[in-house]
Formats: sequence, C-alpha cells, structure tokens
Amino acid sequence: MRALPSSLLLSFALFVNAHAADEPTPALDNCAAGHPGGFAAEHAPGPAVREALQARMQARLGQLGLSGTQQQDLQALVALYAERLQSILQLGADDRRKLLLTSPLDPDYGTLTNRVSQSAATAAADTVNTLSELQRTAFDLLTNEQQDRMLVLRAAQFEKLKTCAEAKRAAEKDRAGPPRAP
Repeated sequence: MRALPSSLLLSFALFVNAHAADEPTPALDNCAAGHPGGFAAEHAPGPAVREALQARMQARLGQLGLSGTQQQDLQALVALYAERLQSILQLGADDRRKLLLTSPLDPDYGTLTNRVSQSAATAAADTVNTLSELQRTAFDLLTNEQQDRMLVLRAAQFEKLKTCAEAKRAAEKDRAGPPRAP
C-alpha cells in the first residue's frame, strides 16, 4: 500500500474510530506523552503511529462488517482523496522553503510571511473541506446499521480522547506545582 498523507490517514482513522482500540498500542495510547510520534518535516506521525493507525483502521472496518464491495469502494475512495490531499500539501511549498531560508531582516520577509500565511490558511481550509467530504462520502457507503455502529464507536472514541485530555491537563497542573506568592 502506498504511503497516505498524514492528514488523510488521521482523518480516516477517526472515521473508523482507529484511536479507540480495546488493546493498548503504546504509540497511540500514551496520553501523557503528548502528540504521538512527534512532528516530522511535514508534521507527519512517525512510522510506528502510521502502522498502528493502519492496523486499527483495518480492525475497526472489520467491526463494521463491510462487504467486499464496500471494502473496495472505500479503498478507491481513500486513494482518490490521498491524491487530492497530496496536491493541497504542495500548495505554497516553495514559499515555505524560501521563508525558512530568508533572514527576518530581509526587506521582503514581511511580504513573504504574508504570502505563506495566506497559503497556509487556504490549504487548511481546503484540507478540512476535503476531509469532511471524504468522511461524508465514506459514511454514505455504509448501510444504516453500519452507520449507527460507527457513530457509537466514534462517540466512545471522543469520550476516550476527552478523558485523555483531562488527564494530560491534570498532569501538567501537577508538574507546575503550587501557585507562586506575589
């Protein structure tokens, strides 16, 4: 299988509730560790996270009881959207590289920063819209029973993520120690 863009992989993982597996996966389940896998050059999760997400996606899709046709349709859909997301990622790449190499004292630095900022905003909006369209289209491929099952799985996932975020905030508060006197 060809490597998928991180945004597509993560979105589709959320679609099939890949973060909330019953069995622990250290690369994904360590709430206190922060972002699982760190950030690479393209803010992509590391290989361990990608592999864990792909394995969990397969497991979750298995829980939905997809037919062979549905599985093929979803694979085709993911491939189609992977290409679209890859093209979004390329928007403004030259300007981003140029900005990284430009001194803040350069007279064109402000103009270049604004151009990169606008490009990033456009790419972010396009990514959200594309992933939303992917999820909506994938959801439409499911039967009513599968849609209901997936919604239940997603609700459980978001509860787990909420609990994880609360635990992380509590751990950060504990590390900060007592408030300082003025």
